[in-house]
Amino acid sequence: MEMSPARSTPLASTLVRKVFAVYFALAFGMTLLQLALTYQNTAHQVIEEMDSTAKAFEPGISLAVWNYQEDLVKSVMSGMLEGAIIVATEVKDSSAKLDVKLNKKAVDHIDDSMRRTYDLYYSPVPGKKEIIGTMTLYSSHNIVIERVKYNLFLIILMATIKTLGLWLIIMFFAKKLLAGPLQRFTDQIGKLNLSMPSPLEPGAVRSKEFIYLYNAFNAMIKEIFEKNQKLTDLAAHLEQRVAERTAELHDKNQVLKEEIHERQKAEAALQKAQADLVSAARRAGMAEIATNVLHNVGNVLNSVNVSTDVISRRVHSLKISEIIPAIDLLEKNKDNLIDFVTHDKKGAMLPLYLRKLAGMLTNEQQAIIDELRQLIYCIEHLKYIVAAQQEHTGKSSITEEVHIHGLIEDALRINSEALERHRVRVVRDYEQVPVLPLDKNRILQILVNLISNAIHAMDGKPVDNRQLTVRVNILHGNLCVAVQDQGEGISSENLTRIFAHGFTTRKGGHGFGLHSSINAAREMGGSLVGRSDGPGLGATFVLEIPVLESLETA
Repeated sequence: MEMSPARSTPLASTLVRKVFAVYFALAFGMTLLQLALTYQNTAHQVIEEMDSTAKAFEPGISLAVWNYQEDLVKSVMSGMLEGAIIVATEVKDSSAKLDVKLNKKAVDHIDDSMRRTYDLYYSPVPGKKEIIGTMTLYSSHNIVIERVKYNLFLIILMATIKTLGLWLIIMFFAKKLLAGPLQRFTDQIGKLNLSMPSPLEPGAVRSKEFIYLYNAFNAMIKEIFEKNQKLTDLAAHLEQRVAERTAELHDKNQVLKEEIHERQKAEAALQKAQADLVSAARRAGMAEIATNVLHNVGNVLNSVNVSTDVISRRVHSLKISEIIPAIDLLEKNKDNLIDFVTHDKKGAMLPLYLRKLAGMLTNEQQAIIDELRQLIYCIEHLKYIVAAQQEHTGKSSITEEVHIHGLIEDALRINSEALERHRVRVVRDYEQVPVLPLDKNRILQILVNLISNAIHAMDGKPVDNRQLTVRVNILHGNLCVAVQDQGEGISSENLTRIFAHGFTTRKGGHGFGLHSSINAAREMGGSLVGRSDGPGLGATFVLEIPVLESLETA
């Protein structure tokens, strides 16, 4: 009797189609995202050019509006229209006596979504500025599209090439490593005569898995031939057991695949976030804003690196491979599984072993989840730092209800690796402070810098003297946060110079942290001061933020 396998879709073809479908969906989504980001960045560049044009022509327009020289106003407006990005301009004075609007002849419709309005100032008396009118500049989305269409074409072309290349590679290896050996194995099974079975030959196949499959199959055919009569009576029962076992293994395998996929997604998201931060830092150049941003990003990345290292080590230490011996025992005793689990010493210990292994894997999973939460928090702070750089002016302020104690703990957590590595003891002296509306991200940026500086200041001190004290209180309507160290101290002539951009007394320092911190404090209407009794006597930095109105409201 020959065996005739049922006709079905080849496994290799099904695998290739599914892998390609998933990759195509991901590639399509990433391409759309890249197109959207390219368009957004170009539109932002056009708006920045509009701001530069307005800044350049504003003095001439203001003078003409003040003197009611409409011809001069039109002349200056015509000069602005000669630029590539300006399609229309409009100037109005405060008294509504002057209202001039010009646009390029080739423009039939003006898009209000690409409009920017600027106040016009004039100083009739030195030292006093007055708003005498407004100037509105219009651009067009067609200009943005014209600038990015070549990049859009390249992005789509590269995505298409990568997709086709992956398809060809998968097809080649699937046919060579999977489809061919499987087809040969299937053909031999189809020609097998169970009444007089002969061993199947693997031929040119060198894969250990396929050789193992051939050997196992030959052994099974031999056993079937020898015990054909007994197998006839037990066939139905054995078929049911095999089906149940296959379904169980399939379910477990599916769960493991889903967990691995989720971890890969988290790693990909982290890699993308790190790549975006590096790209943003490079675009910022050597300007003061960029150096400050890089300094603040570096402080947070220390915590990010620690979290990613912990996650990596925990993932690599997962004891998933320890389930293989248990599976081998079950496979070895599949014909007498009940007797093995009931009477055999190893079989009786197997459920307890699997339960302990599951508990260990669950604990490792929870530890990884906790590290991911810390990692997500650091990435959110990195997003704020990058967003502040992209705003370029650095004057925007977003306040939210914040408990200052929790914010300090976040800053200590970001510096936790450095605190542990330098063996610094932290002392907390917190007074009761209510929840206050604060600029959370700016204050966190300042605290991270101050704590990092304090840690490095104590490098040369004995381990027993490395103490960092953080104090919080309300004084004269101001929220006061003091960071005190027992480090190298600061000389009196440097107490003000340390806030200058590029000035540093630490070897390997850049002089960006305190400069950006005092700027952030001033933008919130507060102050940052340093105090020290001299070299070798430690230092204290005090951040003060006015909160009197919030306290009275509360």
